[in-house]
Amino acid sequence: VIAKVETQDGSVKEVLATRSGFIVLHEKGLKEGMEIDEVMEESTIAVIDDQHSEVVPHGGGTIVYAPPQSTFKEWLVETNEIVNKHQPVATIECADGVIRNETAVRSGVIRKRQEGLQAGMEIDKVCEDDSLVVIGRLPALQSNPGMAPVLADGVFREWKVDVGVEVQKDDPIAVIEHDDGEKEVLLAPKAGTIYSKQEHLVNGSEIGNTLEDGDICVIGRFVEMHPAWTEKGVEAPPGAIFKEWKVSKEAPVETGDVIAEVLIPKNIIPEDVDIDEHGTSKPAGQNPATGRRLTQDTEWVTHEVK
Repeated sequence: VIAKVETQDGSVKEVLATRSGFIVLHEKGLKEGMEIDEVMEESTIAVIDDQHSEVVPHGGGTIVYAPPQSTFKEWLVETNEIVNKHQPVATIECADGVIRNETAVRSGVIRKRQEGLQAGMEIDKVCEDDSLVVIGRLPALQSNPGMAPVLADGVFREWKVDVGVEVQKDDPIAVIEHDDGEKEVLLAPKAGTIYSKQEHLVNGSEIGNTLEDGDICVIGRFVEMHPAWTEKGVEAPPGAIFKEWKVSKEAPVETGDVIAEVLIPKNIIPEDVDIDEHGTSKPAGQNPATGRRLTQDTEWVTHEVK
């Protein structure tokens, strides 16, 4: 029995297999109560073949094969599951009786598997070939404006960072190896926090075959600080460039102490700030003899953050 349907006179009829073999296709979209003539172009609800079709890779997929004359035991992965290189994907019994796990030849996503295989089936007899699963490339990492993806090509060797770690520009990110055997240390293109990375890259992963986009990690902005209710945040003005700290962590400060110095364009200086003869911004009226207010100048000036 393939399925049950209700005829126009209200009776229930069993739809029987028209031949021996395996269900290689069936209309998964059919739900109880649907009128078949209204939702399908024709009345074929399933296809039977004497063998399962081979799993065909698309978009750079890689096939994992079972050895000849082997018997299927069980699946160890699901479709759309992300796997690491060398991770077991299925258990089979070889012709000599040895039971072993077939493993992923690279990191990636399980795009397809031979869904019709069941425990005890002789793979050669029920499948067109010995293909078990197709492993596709890992999807590109997500990023937002202001973030910087780190791209690479070659063979991955090791990570130098973890997600959540703060890095400075030119800090080491990862080590890769090129075709000529030369190793390269990838450097951070900007300062920030490691927002995400391709966690499933392992030593020996070929980046071009493993990743859709070649991005091994994404560097985001520094994590936002959230002062507790007893604390007070110190904010830099918009568009500022950091210059230097004037205090260290745990140092005691008083109201009005300078915390840091930043550079800001003269044309965005707040209305209540003047500029002294050294190009340093001061609160308006602090130095009336030398202070001057420039709103159109594009030069950068030092601003004290308090």
